[in-house]
Amino acid sequence: MVLTRKLTNVGGKRETYHASTSGLEGMRVSVAPATVTVAPGETASVTITLRRGSAPWDRYVTGAITWRGTAHQVRIPVAARPWGISPRQYDDNLEEFGRLADGTYGMFEPGFTGPVSGRSTGYAPMQRESYSMRTRVSGGVFDRKALGVQAHSFKVPAGSAGIVVDTATDDPDTNLDLWLYRGDKLVYRSAASWSSSERAWVFMPEAGTYTAYVFAQDSRSPVVDYRLGHVVLGRDGHYAPATLGLPTAVERGTTPQYKLRPNAPLKPDVEYWAYTELSTNGRVIPGQLVSTNQDSWE
Repeated sequence: MVLTRKLTNVGGKRETYHASTSGLEGMRVSVAPATVTVAPGETASVTITLRRGSAPWDRYVTGAITWRGTAHQVRIPVAARPWGISPRQYDDNLEEFGRLADGTYGMFEPGFTGPVSGRSTGYAPMQRESYSMRTRVSGGVFDRKALGVQAHSFKVPAGSAGIVVDTATDDPDTNLDLWLYRGDKLVYRSAASWSSSERAWVFMPEAGTYTAYVFAQDSRSPVVDYRLGHVVLGRDGHYAPATLGLPTAVERGTTPQYKLRPNAPLKPDVEYWAYTELSTNGRVIPGQLVSTNQDSWE
């Protein structure tokens, strides 16, 4: 990325300014010219070039560029996000954009032009269990310790690529919500008012203990039966093998498609998830969390 900025001397003396960068870990930042001399009332143009070094793809890094003179200094904040598979970090619902895909017709929007290859962990089954929960007054406010809320905890190790959790009930008179916490920090809330089929997910989660809270937000029954499923994908995990079909090369800003086809039939009536990762010219780019089931390939 190349930007142009203008510096104006609003003082009464000629002054020389030297540029320096702080923060922006993993980004290669250059300012040209690095030193400018500006007379009173005059303006100088500088060019700022930002390129990715070791910074993570599709994540913001922040910092600042400061011009220091003898008597004054000027500082501008800078935020940069190297574009890996999507030009937008969040969609209209404030969810991370482009990180979930269907294995039968996956799609991404690369921020690079050139050859592409990839790998996958293969498909891990989502583990589902059935539960019952006592409910309370309909329309109540979520409280982790209240009646009508049931907790399910699980460990997420370091090096995980993603977590996916979902819940559902067959009771037509119940509306379930799903709240996902890491310790005491809320990381995801799924609370559609028209559905009990809720899903929470985190891409590249921090390690720790996560707790999914199933909340009977509205129910006419004193006891509700529901299902809860979850899967934790290791970035270097090895699950049911699958073949990743990618184009040999891509062009920046296009939307190429791919497939992640299981090498052997999967169990029926089970939802599976995988993690994919791309590479171009030796650079590794985190990919997507990909779902499928046996019906998709029949």
